[in-house]
Amino acid sequence: MRVPRSRPLLLILLLFGGVPSCREAGPRLPKEYPPAHRSDQTDDYFGTLVPDPYRWMEDLESPEVAAWVEAQNAIAEPFLAAIPARETIKARLTELWNFERFGLPSKEGGRYFYSRNDGLQNQDVIWVAESLEGEPRIFLDPNTFSADATVALAGFSPSPDGRWAAYATSDGGTDWRSWKIRNVETGEDLPDLVEFTKFTGASWLPDGSGFFYSRYPVGPDGKGDGQAQVSVWFHRVGTSQEADELVYQVEDSKTRNPYATVTEDGRYLVFNLFEGYNANAIYYRDLEDPSRRVVRLLDAWDALYNFIGNDGPIFFFHTNQGAPRYRVVAVDIRRPALGSWQVMVPEAEETLTTATYVGGHFVAQYLKDAKALVRVFNRNGQWIRDVELPGMGTVSGFRGKGRDPETFFTFQSYTTPPTVFRYDVAGGKSDIFRQPKVNVDPASY
Repeated sequence: MRVPRSRPLLLILLLFGGVPSCREAGPRLPKEYPPAHRSDQTDDYFGTLVPDPYRWMEDLESPEVAAWVEAQNAIAEPFLAAIPARETIKARLTELWNFERFGLPSKEGGRYFYSRNDGLQNQDVIWVAESLEGEPRIFLDPNTFSADATVALAGFSPSPDGRWAAYATSDGGTDWRSWKIRNVETGEDLPDLVEFTKFTGASWLPDGSGFFYSRYPVGPDGKGDGQAQVSVWFHRVGTSQEADELVYQVEDSKTRNPYATVTEDGRYLVFNLFEGYNANAIYYRDLEDPSRRVVRLLDAWDALYNFIGNDGPIFFFHTNQGAPRYRVVAVDIRRPALGSWQVMVPEAEETLTTATYVGGHFVAQYLKDAKALVRVFNRNGQWIRDVELPGMGTVSGFRGKGRDPETFFTFQSYTTPPTVFRYDVAGGKSDIFRQPKVNVDPASY
C-alpha cells in the first residue's frame, strides 16, 4: 500500500531547511490555565433556549476580559519565546513577506490612482500618476495617520474630474468612518469633515462639486446612532457637514437602508435599498428633473440586484432574479416591466460571481473547477472571447467605466504573487502593469 506524502510538511522542511523541535528546550506549560467562568446567559430564539455562557468575553472594553487575556499572555508568551526555532522561522517568514504589493489602478480625470506597499508597511500607500508611463508620486500615506498605526484608511474615492479625492479613516478598528477631502494637485486637505457614517462610499457628481453618501442620525450623546436607519445626503466641497442636503430617506420601513450611486453620465442617482443579503430594491432619481421625484424601479424584493452601469436610460444589473447562478440583464427605465428586460449575459453552468460594464463590454467572472474563468460579451450581449489568463489561479478587478478602453485585473495562484495586468477591452490583449519580486523560486513547487 502506498502512503501519500505530506506535502505541507515537505514544503515547510524545504522552506526552512529543517528546524529544531520545540520540545528540545523551553518552559513547561502549567497544568491549569486561567479560569474562564461560565455565566448563566441564555437567549430565547422563538421558544428555543440557547445558552451563551461566554457572552461576557464579547465586551472587549471590560476589565474582566482584559485581566483574563493578560493572564493567558503571561503563560503563552514566555513559552513561545523559548522555542529554539522561533527566530529562524520569524526571519524566513519576514523575508518572504517583505515584497512589493500593488492594488488595482482606478482612472479619474486622466490620473491613475493605485495602492502600493513596499513590503512590511502597516498600511498600503496611495500613489497617483498622470499617465501609466508617468512617474508616480505618493498621494496619501495612511502610515502617517497615527503614531501607533491604529488609524486606518477605510475608503477612497477620487472625483471624476480628478481634482479631489474623498478618503475615510477608521480609528481602532471601528466601523465608524470619518471622511475628508484632499486636493489632488497640492496634496492638502480641505477643512471639510463628514462624520456619522458606516459602510458607505462617496459617489461624486461628474464636475467634482460634491458627493452623495449615507449617514446615521446623531444620537443624544453627539455620536452617530448605529441602531437607527441611514439616509442619503449630499456634501458640497468646501462646506461644513451642517450644510449638507438631505437627499432621500425611507419613509415606509424602519429596517431598509438606502445607499446612492451617481451614474457615469451624471444623469441619474441610483438608490440601493439594503435589508439583509437575500433581496434588495433599486430606486432612482433623474438629477435633471426639478421635481426630484424618486422612482421605484425594482421594488418586488424578490432577488438581489447589483447595479453595474448604464447606457442612458438602459440600466444594467448583475442579478439572480430568475437565475440562481446569476445573469446580467438590461432594464429600460422607460419600460421597466419584467417582460421587457433584455438578457445581456445569460445564466451559465458556472456561477457568475461578478460582472462589470467597462469599455462598452460586459466582463463576466466565474469560478470553474476551482479556478477563475473570465468571459467578455459585447454591448449586444454576444460572447466575444474568454480572457487569456497566465495560468490556473484567481482573478479580481475588471472595474472601470463604460467608456474606458482599458481595465485592470489582478491574477494570483499558489506559486504566483498578486500581479496586476492592464487589459485592452476591445483588443483582448493583457500586459503586466506591476509585478512584485519575491525571494523564492516558484518553479521549485
